[in-house]
Amino acid sequence: MPSGSGSRRSGGEPTACYRCRVNLFCVVDTLGGGRIVGIFASPEVAARVLAIEPSYYQLHACTLDDVNPEAVEWARTTDQRAQLTEVMTRLRPGSG
Repeated sequence: MPSGSGSRRSGGEPTACYRCRVNLFCVVDTLGGGRIVGIFASPEVAARVLAIEPSYYQLHACTLDDVNPEAVEWARTTDQRAQLTEVMTRLRPGSG
């Protein structure tokens, strides 16, 4: 890790930047098994890839280390919904 990157305090604890929210853009091929074509930091690059096969590719914005809140509704059981909610809570900045 480069010195001066600010990623860790002198005591070894992560700084607030360690838990920064990183927005990503995922292109998925909806034909077949819903395979991931690519994950990009740039929406412009993702849009260029999407344009290659617009009938079958879909673009989904997401955040690194985050659970899509809509996934809780898709869970089939109460236990699965509770587990997803717990993961979401633990991943939120400031939750420890």
